[in-house]
Amino acid sequence: MINIRKLKVGKTLYWVFADLCAGKDTRKILSHLNRAYPFAQNELYQNVQEALGKDNYKIIAKASDAIESGDAEALGKIMNEAQALFDAKIAPACPEELTSPILHSVMNDPNIQPYIWGVKGVGSQGDGSVQLLARDKACQQALVAYLNDGRKMEAFPFELQAG
Repeated sequence: MINIRKLKVGKTLYWVFADLCAGKDTRKILSHLNRAYPFAQNELYQNVQEALGKDNYKIIAKASDAIESGDAEALGKIMNEAQALFDAKIAPACPEELTSPILHSVMNDPNIQPYIWGVKGVGSQGDGSVQLLARDKACQQALVAYLNDGRKMEAFPFELQAG
């Protein structure tokens, strides 16, 4: 079942999306994650189901509330929480692809910390792409410049306008 809910954005949000210019095998990742369905055969796959099910539902609800209230700082914390959940419950199902050393090096880079509220992987994760929630437009521009020039990645700004 798919539920759709239109959100009103409480405050303009400044995102940066970047190609990590590394690699991942999405088919392999999804093949490993599909082993959790329809029935989890062990604790590893029970964790995958929980993370992609009830845990994800809670994260989406909290993120939706933060977006609507315009609380970028809270949204950033939720992004960090979502990534920690992924690392704890999903990554162990395909560690050869989901250990994601490049993604984690960006997430833990002290040069980006003053500019962000939160950071997490994108999609099936791995070392494909990263999303960062910048504190403001100036921070967004600094992040794009740093990731493009300093880290030799392909970074792009995106604004989710209030309204």
